[in-house]
Amino acid sequence: MPVQKKIAAVVLADLRGYSRMSEAQLKRFFSKLLPQIAETITRHQPFQTNSWGDAYIAAFDDAEAAATCALDIRDLFSNANWSQLELPALAPRISLHSGPVFVGQDPFSGQTGIIGTQVNLVSRVEPITLPGHVWATDNFVSLLSQYECPNLAWDDLGERPLAKEWGAKRLYRVRRAHESPDLPSLSAAAAGEEEHGATGLELCVHMLQMGTEDQKYVALDMLGSIDTPEAVAALVTAARQKTLTPRMRLMALASLAELKNPTCVRDLTDIVMDADEPRDITGAAIEVLGALGDPAAVPTLIAVVTSDEPRLDHRIKGLALISLGRMRLNSQAIDAVASILASGDHELLEPATAAAGLLGDARLALPLADIAADTAKTSRLRGAALEALASTGVETHHEGLLAGIALSQDDHPEVRRRAMLLLGALGTATADRTLKEVASRLDDPLSADALRCLFKAEKLVEGLKKELKKV
Repeated sequence: MPVQKKIAAVVLADLRGYSRMSEAQLKRFFSKLLPQIAETITRHQPFQTNSWGDAYIAAFDDAEAAATCALDIRDLFSNANWSQLELPALAPRISLHSGPVFVGQDPFSGQTGIIGTQVNLVSRVEPITLPGHVWATDNFVSLLSQYECPNLAWDDLGERPLAKEWGAKRLYRVRRAHESPDLPSLSAAAAGEEEHGATGLELCVHMLQMGTEDQKYVALDMLGSIDTPEAVAALVTAARQKTLTPRMRLMALASLAELKNPTCVRDLTDIVMDADEPRDITGAAIEVLGALGDPAAVPTLIAVVTSDEPRLDHRIKGLALISLGRMRLNSQAIDAVASILASGDHELLEPATAAAGLLGDARLALPLADIAADTAKTSRLRGAALEALASTGVETHHEGLLAGIALSQDDHPEVRRRAMLLLGALGTATADRTLKEVASRLDDPLSADALRCLFKAEKLVEGLKKELKKV
């Protein structure tokens, strides 16, 4: 069978809870549930299927068939009688994507196989999908919308960061038309799920209800290691409970940051916009929104940055800017940061510059270059702007600015060092000529730095980018 290229609609499902099963449970799963999964998939007539462990993949010519298959897999698990199966309640994460794939015969199995970057992409959507849900890329929904699908519907989830630093993608939740368009509440999401590490969860909840303050504090810390809707619900309740001490509420927020569960975004934005909340709680909630990286938080973060409320001072606005910086590939976040960079608000320029470095978008290069060129600005801010420019990308039209800074012995040494670093990364004839001129000036205290940038700029810039991500 010759290798062919074709457009495919791909379903990928992975089972949460699979790795916790015992040997006896795995045997029952293989004999009782796996045949039902296989039958559910094959009745929709995919042209390719495969499985490994708890993951199942199927490729279809028809997007509607792929979507219906995904929902049938979801329903198989949500309707399963786990007691009768003698298995723990398992919840599938199911992702859908469409794009060109290579189709050929797998030399190991002798069956049809698929390969390609689009197959890799669907596997980067599945880990961020909520258990019990079907999430699809914009590519898949665009293909699906070409069909008349009265029994199907999809809800825009906005741009979301994919797993393993694959950037961001606009995603949709696919559902049956009669189902609610709202994401489930925490309690609804928890319904029917077996408690992950039930003994540990029960101990934490019991300690929260009956323990001393120090015991409750430890319980809140430990809940950050239990990735279940019940744990998230307990942490959200603690974070919003104003009768708890700030220390306790801050620990609840820190644990929510560890879990990175998007179902708590609405509660966190409520905390941020509550005028009666203490500044430290508001700031911590903003930081958690940044850690989640969920685009649903962007409007609230922008509202904080642009607010005239006295309680939302420059420190709080700075935290909101850094959190916006973690919303990579989000146009609203990029526009908001660009606006602050151009505003001249000196108290917000430094966090906005750091946010620009985190976003790493080329649209932010021009305002960063303007800040770096402004000698009236502090050397610290100009150096930070040059650091961020390393992330957004240095172009040849920046070489005049960078060369001027590098050659000026009157400029601040740290600003000059960063300019030389970017010149080395740029690697143009003008950049090399400038660095050689500085290196030849043995009376210049930065001549050795210039020589280093001639040979090791690329490695040094990569180190700079890694430091920016730690902001």
